[in-house]
Amino acid sequence: MAPTYTLGPWTVVPGHGYKIEQWKGDANEDVGNISLISAAPDLLEALEELHDLLDEHLPPWYLHEHHLKAKSAIQKAKGEQR
Repeated sequence: MAPTYTLGPWTVVPGHGYKIEQWKGDANEDVGNISLISAAPDLLEALEELHDLLDEHLPPWYLHEHHLKAKSAIQKAKGEQR
């Protein structure tokens, strides 16, 4: 069975260190969560490149909602939005 990850939304909760809410602790989900978290830097880099390509090469109306969604996800990943 392929590992699955805990469905979002995930939120960061400051306190003693940080925790991710919605974490269920299922062994299969733990493997999926670890895989997703370890891929996060690569996913962020790819999303930033795609976002920049949209900025540079497409008219503002084209894929506008996707562009805003990508921007929001990048900001969240960088801690600029919660």
